[in-house]
Amino acid sequence: MNLTETWIVQQLAKRTNIHVFLALTLLVILSLIVLSSRYSIDLLPRGSFIYFFILTSVYVGRWLGGIWLVKRALLTVAVASALLFGTLSAMGISGWIYLSQYQSENFFVTIPLFTALFMALGAGAKIARAVIRQQLTEANLLRLHKESELNLLVSQLSPTFYLIRSIIYTAWLSRVISKCRTTW
Repeated sequence: MNLTETWIVQQLAKRTNIHVFLALTLLVILSLIVLSSRYSIDLLPRGSFIYFFILTSVYVGRWLGGIWLVKRALLTVAVASALLFGTLSAMGISGWIYLSQYQSENFFVTIPLFTALFMALGAGAKIARAVIRQQLTEANLLRLHKESELNLLVSQLSPTFYLIRSIIYTAWLSRVISKCRTTW
């Protein structure tokens, strides 16, 4: 890997930098969409609203995923999800109505769908990351356990091999000495 790729991998390995990378990537994508339009001045408040709405939905989903991982309480997560989904959907619909000045007709369906989608993406990312981290920890513990078993076996076998080697060496040395005596 070259220096740039190494730096990017190192930055993405840090937890905070992943979140900054997500936020900046979303900002760049929405900025390109807004700025490529000939109505960019009119779309700027809508683009900003969408940006913060998506980030809020994703991080609310991550928070709910964290609650699920810690408590494993289905009822708590379901009630919190329903309340937060309703709140975010209502905020999204009212914000979109204000920004679009009633020009859109299908926002009563699309905003709740996007809210559910981004909340699910956030929760899924949190849970997937926790599962992967747990699998890595278990694999590391298994590797350490196998290494310790191997070290134990080696330590048990080493005295035996030293004894066998010394017996073989002594037998070989005694034959060499006896051959030397017979030839002299």
